[in-house]
Amino acid sequence: MLNAAGKGDGKGEYEARQKAEAALATWSNAMKEQAAKATDGRLRTVLTEIGDEVGTMRADIDSVDSAKLDQLQQRLDTLCAG
Repeated sequence: MLNAAGKGDGKGEYEARQKAEAALATWSNAMKEQAAKATDGRLRTVLTEIGDEVGTMRADIDSVDSAKLDQLQQRLDTLCAG
């Protein structure tokens, strides 16, 4: 997307944005689906929160809350380590 924007390729930028938005939606839905399957309540909560957070993202760098994602990843790592 950035490459296309740098070249002034509006159509390429639009198509790349659409693909990125679709990938984010897929990731969000996958986390929510896994949350629905989780038998551990804490895991279910973290996966749901990841799905919700990813669901708020858009295909631009300003929409990514890296601190929130890092916090959620740390919680997930802690649950999966045991």
